[in-house]
Amino acid sequence: MGDTLLANVGCLAVFQVSGRDARELAWELGRERLSENDIVGQTVHHRFVRASVATARLPAFSMTVRKPEFDDPELAAGIRR
Repeated sequence: MGDTLLANVGCLAVFQVSGRDARELAWELGRERLSENDIVGQTVHHRFVRASVATARLPAFSMTVRKPEFDDPELAAGIRR
């Protein structure tokens, strides 16, 4: 079932995962660009992304996610709502 699910995902964002998961996700992201070690060794707040636009699947790219702002009470209240 996992293969079917991954085949139908339009946008895949992969944070640091276990080695076993990295082996499969490396194929989904493109083994010619990323290795299992790249995925397992990601730092906190970093991810690799594979996205589709219309009918085209873009090559995987990396990005850093903004760190959460824990000291903002208004933001925390908004999330709780």
